[in-house]
Amino acid sequence: MTLILEDNEILTVDGMACQGCESRIENTLNNLEGVWAKANASTKEVTVLMKNKIDEKTLKKTVNTIGVYTVMKYKEV
Repeated sequence: MTLILEDNEILTVDGMACQGCESRIENTLNNLEGVWAKANASTKEVTVLMKNKIDEKTLKKTVNTIGVYTVMKYKEV
């Protein structure tokens, strides 16, 4: 099966400092249907690939609900 991901976003996340943070954010975003996320604590960026477009507000809210992270910047790629 090939998953075609049509939309890409890059989130800059404040508070992400370690591999545990990366995993927590990735797992939370990957729970959204059709989403694949890869976090990088050293750049504080999360690349989000989506099968179907998910709006910015939903992505931010999903990350912010974890509790210790804040999406500071959102960039459509």
